[in-house]
Amino acid sequence: MEKSLPKDVLLRIARDFSGADREHVIATGLSLNLPLSSPENDERVLRCILVASRGERKKFDEMVVVARRDWRNAIMAGEYGLSEKKKLVRLRNLSAPFPTQEA
Repeated sequence: MEKSLPKDVLLRIARDFSGADREHVIATGLSLNLPLSSPENDERVLRCILVASRGERKKFDEMVVVARRDWRNAIMAGEYGLSEKKKLVRLRNLSAPFPTQEA
């Protein structure tokens, strides 16, 4: 069975990347195999990478390297941030698909 990316992820890639960068991000997403992970977790990590990269191919590639080393760091970059009191807080849950208006 051929691997495919979730619809919300494809919409987010289309929104954030263009041309050759879009093709590169899709191809990389399709080949993203993370050590000690599962297909469901790989989708979450890819969403985190997309959020953290903010549409920049160089940042996307850097985050892929980070995720392949330890995917938990990509989750920290995509889901967590600092509160006003400088405490680490979860800002979003990327286990679930991007909301329609956000994708």
